[in-house]
Amino acid sequence: MSLFKNRIRGGHVDGPQKSTDPTEIFKTLIHKEGFDYLRDIQKDFLKLWNVQRSQKDVVGILNTGAGKTLIGQLMLLSKMNEGVGPVVYLCPDRQLVMQAVEQAAIHNIPVVTISHEPGQTAEFPTEFLNGKAILITTFERMINGRSIFGVEGYGNRPIQRIGALVVDDAHSCIKKARQQSTIIIKNDHPAYSKLWKLFEQSIRQQGEGAFTAIKSGESTVSRVVPYWVWKQQKDSVFNVLHNLYLDNDESVKFTWRIIGDELSKCQCYISGSQIEITPPYIP
Repeated sequence: MSLFKNRIRGGHVDGPQKSTDPTEIFKTLIHKEGFDYLRDIQKDFLKLWNVQRSQKDVVGILNTGAGKTLIGQLMLLSKMNEGVGPVVYLCPDRQLVMQAVEQAAIHNIPVVTISHEPGQTAEFPTEFLNGKAILITTFERMINGRSIFGVEGYGNRPIQRIGALVVDDAHSCIKKARQQSTIIIKNDHPAYSKLWKLFEQSIRQQGEGAFTAIKSGESTVSRVVPYWVWKQQKDSVFNVLHNLYLDNDESVKFTWRIIGDELSKCQCYISGSQIEITPPYIP
């Protein structure tokens, strides 16, 4: 009756408090035979992280084969138990996504992935949104101009709040972030000639030899557009690229929303095979 009265008054009875200590969480999992222990390096790392868990950004360095996938998943389980909200584990590619899913299955760690049926819009799994499972996906799925997680300033997707994020092989993902922030226009694309005409004179002034090589399609020779010329032609460049974006052109499809607002700060490199537009620092 006391429980009933408590609920009538608007109170509630909490269940057992979930542990946020990752090494203790590991003990509660149901493991496949032979996988019911943590290595010393994993224990030491998790204990060190647990002391610093309130820090916004933490970088962890481990040797290959040290079991970092399990470490990352236990960290995210810990943050889930803390109640921070949805958590994400990012991998450099799809192969590593599948390996991370297989690793989670060994210890019965709740994980989900994003399924995408052809012709349908990709959606987040409910378990992820409710903070009941770790979302494992690729770095590129999050970091692109049409991200399912939303892009600030573009309203086609609401910004998806994330409580905690682990980036696996972060050094590899930095390269991918650079790729996702760089527009490349190949020399057989109509926009190449439009941009070339804007900067042809400034390239010529840097040397007739390089100018001739680039104009003849030589891929090994490139020149950077001087920053003052880039600044002068910024509006014209914007019009060319924005029209490509409106036409859903593949050359800008996944990059324009990332660097469109940063165009004035970008650098432009021209070779005989392509034009590359990239910011000096990843947005």
